Amino acid sequence: MGEKCIQLLHFSVVLLVFYGNTAAGVSSQAKIRCMEREKQALLQFKETVVDDDGVLSSWGSEEDKRDCCKWRGVRCNNRTGRVTKIDLSISDLRGKISPSLLELQHLKYLNLGGNDFGGGNQIPVFIASFSRLQYLDCGGNSFHGPIPHQLGNLSSLSVSFNLSNSIVDVDLSYNQLKGLIPDSFGNMISLVNLDLSFNHELDGGNIEWLSHLSLLRDLDLRDVNLSQATNWAETINSLPLLKNLHLEFCQLPNVVPPAHPFNSSLSLEVLDLSDNDLSSSIYSWLFNLSNSLVDVDLSSNQLKGLIPDSFGNMISLVNLDLSWNQLEGGIPKKNPIEYSIAKLQYFRIFGESSTCGLPLPNKCPGEEIGVKPRSNDTRSQEEEEEDREAAAPEGMRTCAEVEVDQVEYPIPAMPVFCSCFLKDITTLSIYV
Repeated sequence: MGEKCIQLLHFSVVLLVFYGNTAAGVSSQAKIRCMEREKQALLQFKETVVDDDGVLSSWGSEEDKRDCCKWRGVRCNNRTGRVTKIDLSISDLRGKISPSLLELQHLKYLNLGGNDFGGGNQIPVFIASFSRLQYLDCGGNSFHGPIPHQLGNLSSLSVSFNLSNSIVDVDLSYNQLKGLIPDSFGNMISLVNLDLSFNHELDGGNIEWLSHLSLLRDLDLRDVNLSQATNWAETINSLPLLKNLHLEFCQLPNVVPPAHPFNSSLSLEVLDLSDNDLSSSIYSWLFNLSNSLVDVDLSSNQLKGLIPDSFGNMISLVNLDLSWNQLEGGIPKKNPIEYSIAKLQYFRIFGESSTCGLPLPNKCPGEEIGVKPRSNDTRSQEEEEEDREAAAPEGMRTCAEVEVDQVEYPIPAMPVFCSCFLKDITTLSIYV
């Protein structure tokens, strides 16, 4: 009996020790604060920043501000207390980015976009030394000069250890960057989103470095000079996961039709090639893309001749803009049941005075369908709508909104011109 009491007492002591340690562990975790050296690194960063609006007022050494994990724009790992995220975007801050941030060795996310940390200076080279960085946004900061080629090291520093730690997002848009985009960008093999748009003095060169970024889904190079990228179409074809491509105002060279059809496994959904003076040779590439395209903008180019029937093969197309080219002839027509552009909701063809046919106000030769303007008509709105429906040929649908720059075809009469080509259209704007 005495031996059992001793065993029971021993068991009780073990339980007390176990629960005591557990409680102490929970308590110690609850008291975890950011590391002192990381806190001091953030305070050094604050000293180099002009903060007129007091965005960083929660950053300090006072007793109630000791935990930098609770500072505005700072996030820490819940278990270790290491700083992993800084988001000070659009905070009206200016000054310099202090290299003291390199003390944040576990930083994965850095967003300083929409401030003025550039001040006419170059992007700090030390940013390339963040070995765990996955997201970098320094867009809209008035950075000048060339992009440091060392930025390509953001992936190569960590890729040999852990691919998940490699850079995924880079946004350097809306700065004043100039010179060639470094070929070292091709080292960022885990890159998913790249935005270098609206740096009009930036030169993309031959952009062959893009072919190494096989995980890329979003690419925005608007207003970047791509005049030397003679094989840009083939390079884009090498990005199998690409969904969104913006190459407006890029001075793109014309596509040279290959001896054999383009072989493309692209899954593009959004394609904007507007304002590039591209010729109709672009069709040889465009119509060999997959049927996943939803939004296509070819406006303000040098497309000539008839609108190709091949647009009808784009079964997923919702938005199409062919404005401000040199197109002519009629809008393509097919049997309403057979015509495959069944989901098109937005169709633009501004500035094409030589085009004709429904739903445009200009009739093609031999086309008699239409509603003549009325002068003194006292019918009710309901009666007018019934008359327009009766005048519409079988297979046509009415438009939700129409704008036409032709006085002889007033807006109330235009819904009759919505044909099977645009049978689900919601907004149509036509200026001829």
